[in-house]
Amino acid sequence: MALSIQTHSYRFDEYDWEDIDDMRFSLGHRVDQLQHEFSQFIGPLSFLTLLNHLGSTCPAYFEALSVPPADVDVTLIGKSGRAIGHTYLLSRWLRGWDAGVLHEHPNVVASEDVWDLSLEERKTLEARWNDEILETRTEAVLEAGDEYNKYRAHLSDKFQERTRRVLSSKRIIACTTTGAANFRNAIHHAGPEILVVEEAGEVLESHVLIALSNDTQRLILIGDHKCVTILIPLCRA
Repeated sequence: MALSIQTHSYRFDEYDWEDIDDMRFSLGHRVDQLQHEFSQFIGPLSFLTLLNHLGSTCPAYFEALSVPPADVDVTLIGKSGRAIGHTYLLSRWLRGWDAGVLHEHPNVVASEDVWDLSLEERKTLEARWNDEILETRTEAVLEAGDEYNKYRAHLSDKFQERTRRVLSSKRIIACTTTGAANFRNAIHHAGPEILVVEEAGEVLESHVLIALSNDTQRLILIGDHKCVTILIPLCRA
């Protein structure tokens, strides 16, 4: 009898549904976090992003390439007549230029070694910093993905409680290799001691390994040992 039409007295009670609601709520937060981190990952590497990175990793360069804060009600103006932004010094430095209208500012004067670097040296540092930013973003995406997978697995495991109880009540469990993979945890929870594989000559070893559990004591392979095994076509260039 198919698993989908098996009957069992087990039902979720109100406490189970409260747990499920909490899991769904937590999973929603992980989805938002993963989407945020991925958006950051594919986002542009702007001057401001680079400057913020220097603030946490290279304080000396951050001080040298940060526009000093102006007094209250005072706006710094460049040669073009436009207000100077936070990334004014950094953008000029990356282009191989000098500090412009801020060349006499104490922060710039104190960082003469930074401003004396050649354009090639500056581009080398920029490439290294960009690699560090991408590495940080990649790690953030991986961590968010791991968190999502963990909470998703908790929720799926909760919904498989009925399946585990049904399988645990049976003496014989018959399934395809795909079913063994899809219900791997539930089958392992049932702890079958004997595993019988029919048409073993046509089953990949990896599929058999998926069905094995710590409780398996005997593995019986049934099939014609002279049968032609699965052929994997080769693609020739």
